[in-house]
Amino acid sequence: MELNDWETGSVSRRLAVEYSLNRKRQIDVLINLETRMADLKQRVEQEIKPVTAQEFYEVLRNTVIEEVAADIEKMTGFGADTIDSLTIYVRAMKK
Repeated sequence: MELNDWETGSVSRRLAVEYSLNRKRQIDVLINLETRMADLKQRVEQEIKPVTAQEFYEVLRNTVIEEVAADIEKMTGFGADTIDSLTIYVRAMKK
């Protein structure tokens, strides 16, 4: 079966349209990925800030003090008022 010019032209036009639609989808996907990567990079830069040794020390110190206060609250050898007073005193040591 021979195809006339009109039929072959229709096929080639259809292929050209499909190609351009696929290309447009690919471009849209790439733009979406670029946007997501830029957002992710910005979030990571905000979350992972370099800290000085002093800032690191203070965060570590406050974390340890909070752990000590939480363990003191679990103690049962003293009265509730004594335990509460001691945990308040320990938590006041935070910077």
